[in-house]
Parts: sequence; C-alpha cells; structure tokens
Amino acid sequence: MTSTQLIFLIAGEGTTDIKPVDMVPSNSPNFRVKNLQTEWAGLAPKYVKVGLYEDNNEVGFVVFNGSDSDIKNWFAANKLLASRWPYMTPTATYNIFSMDGDVQPTHQRRFMINNVDAGCTGDIGYLAVIEKNGECVWDTHAYYPQFLYAKGNTNTTWALENFGRADYMAIFISS
Repeated sequence: MTSTQLIFLIAGEGTTDIKPVDMVPSNSPNFRVKNLQTEWAGLAPKYVKVGLYEDNNEVGFVVFNGSDSDIKNWFAANKLLASRWPYMTPTATYNIFSMDGDVQPTHQRRFMINNVDAGCTGDIGYLAVIEKNGECVWDTHAYYPQFLYAKGNTNTTWALENFGRADYMAIFISS
C-alpha cells in the first residue's frame, strides 16, 4: 500500500484530533482525524485496511476496496478483498457487517462482523468493537472500548469468551 494514513474511527464520545506520539494503549481519548467525513472524497481511497494489534503485533486484519466509497460504506461485505480469516468472504452469510454495527439500548457493538444472531449465548462472529457495558457476559468489560476478534481461522461463538482482545484498532487508507 502507498500513501498510507493512520486513522481511528471510533464513534461516540472520547475522541481527540491530537495525534498520539506512539501506539501505547491507554484509556485516554481515541485519535480521530479532524473533518474526516468532509475530506474522505479528497483522499480518493483505493484500499482501506482495518488492523487489530496486541503488543504492537497485528493479530487481525480486513482489507476493503475503497474505490467509490464514502466514510461508512467501505466497511461492507461486498467490498471485502482479504482478511486474516479464510472463511470471511464477500459471499458468506452475515447478519451484521457494518461500521454502525448493532446498537441497542442494551448494548453498543460497532465495526461488527457477525454471522449469527442467536442471543447472548449463540452470537457468532469475527469482529466487534464494544463501546459500553452490555447485556451479555461477552460484552461486559472493565473499560471501553474493547476490540474483540475471533482468534482462530474462523468465526467465534462470543459467549465462549475464547476471543482475543486487541490493544488497539487502526484504519489505514491507501490512495
């Protein structure tokens, strides 16, 4: 990838446009490029990559076709080009594959890639950014956001809690 920019797109409160000096995880506000929504078209993204990192090692990624996209619609199954998970394909079945995710009065799950919605004990997916205390055991944590991902080569049943917790998530744009 060329012309790469690092951005965080965390919805909700607690964001700042002051770029961090390093990628040391903290509970301080998350970095977000100022005015990104209005500047997206000018970036002319060709590829967009979501990366998940633990101890500064990439533990998960999803690459999308960013051509003809806006700030939200690039994160979609039909734009999927590659991922860490071989069974995550554009033609697989997903009940949720969106940046907005699954936001209810009982939970907030963004950047969600989920295959099955079967209640707290039966939800199955690949990726979820948990933004606040939720109704299920798997989305109840000591602090937020939480960057959850399937650790194996396929999706995970969230309730089994065998998922990974990334220290941070980064979004890269290549023009």
